Amino acid sequence: MRHRSSFDAAGLVPRTRHLSAGHNPRDIWNGIRRIYRPPIDNFPYMEVCRAIMLVMRVLALSALRDFWEGEDAAAQKPMREWFRTCELAKWKSFADVRATFSQTDLVRERYIFDIGGNKWRIIARINFRLGRVLIRWVGGHESYGRLSERDIAAL
Repeated sequence: MRHRSSFDAAGLVPRTRHLSAGHNPRDIWNGIRRIYRPPIDNFPYMEVCRAIMLVMRVLALSALRDFWEGEDAAAQKPMREWFRTCELAKWKSFADVRATFSQTDLVRERYIFDIGGNKWRIIARINFRLGRVLIRWVGGHESYGRLSERDIAAL
């Protein structure tokens, strides 16, 4: 005897597939969803989505704002310029980062940016695949000098 589920009634389960006792309708629905899933590249807006996804997104702007509001107001303009440059960048590797900011260093997967003529430093993690820049530390040149490589790796 054929078991009829709500999925059958809606016409979502192919009629050629018979349900037997013990089959879960949700499992069958998931299998059909995989079969009938349209290829995502056929959608016309995918080119726009790809173009948006290629630019970097800087996370934790509040860390920059807290620094220039609390410690050094002169850092606001160079850090805003750094932020805008990162937001428009299309980085795929450390070489691309170095092409944009030549004074960038890489220490244990942390990118160290020299800002404002080496007055300030920003330590960030970059996920090139997702297009994300996560700010982990902001400070002056003197306070950066007190950080060890172990401290940088812990950020």
